[in-house]
Amino acid sequence: MIEWDESADRHGYTLDDVVYAARHVTGKLEYRKDGETYLKFTGSHHGDPLVPSLEVAMKLARDGNLRVFHVNAEQGGFLDKD
Repeated sequence: MIEWDESADRHGYTLDDVVYAARHVTGKLEYRKDGETYLKFTGSHHGDPLVPSLEVAMKLARDGNLRVFHVNAEQGGFLDKD
């Protein structure tokens, strides 16, 4: 199951945008922090030529659910930091 954190709404992107980007991944990073697993990825965006790709950050919950907490237009260096 995918859970949508309130903070993921901050920039106006939708779950459909995230699913599209996940199907068209251009980069990804998985890391652990404080015993939790996180996944960050970049992927193509549809529908807006001024935003060619999105950055997405999510947490893998212990129950197996994914909690999306960040979605935005891709910024330089997004995958360089955790």
